[in-house]
Amino acid sequence: MSEAQELLSKLIGDNIAKTVQADVDLSAAGVGSGDLIRLVLLIENHYDVALSARDIDGMRTLGDIDAVIDRLRLSRSSAVRNGG
Repeated sequence: MSEAQELLSKLIGDNIAKTVQADVDLSAAGVGSGDLIRLVLLIENHYDVALSARDIDGMRTLGDIDAVIDRLRLSRSSAVRNGG
């Protein structure tokens, strides 16, 4: 299970989150806008960042969300290596 899927399962339940494929539009899969907002807040809280509107608008699938998370991880590890 991807990190995005794990976070989503915390919000909407494991049974539903496991059925959502990485390339399926979350809205079309029945994930509500409130759940998407809470998902963004979870990510921001976990990584201690404020996501840009561009990042949030681009988070339509679990694959999109995992790409943002991967970028945040890479950014975080770069900051640690550079003493930030």
